[in-house]
Amino acid sequence: MDARVEMYFTATSVHLLMPGVADGLRASPLVNKTIGDNLREAAALGARFFVCSDALHAQGLEASRLIAECSGHGGAVQFMARALDARWRALVF
Repeated sequence: MDARVEMYFTATSVHLLMPGVADGLRASPLVNKTIGDNLREAAALGARFFVCSDALHAQGLEASRLIAECSGHGGAVQFMARALDARWRALVF
């Protein structure tokens, strides 16, 4: 689709950026790929992953332990700026 993609991990979803967590999860028993496989594929295609600093702290996690694919910190303010920018589109799951 030739679109820039940014994913924001907040609340408990920050656990998905910890090594091994997403590799143990599948969207369905019928799907062979893990969530980790999908994240690596998305990153290889140019998607950028941002983690909420407040959520990391609330979950007791350390930023230094995040997977290499994580592009940096980004939270509600950064997401809202993107969502309000007419040049961007936002999907929320």
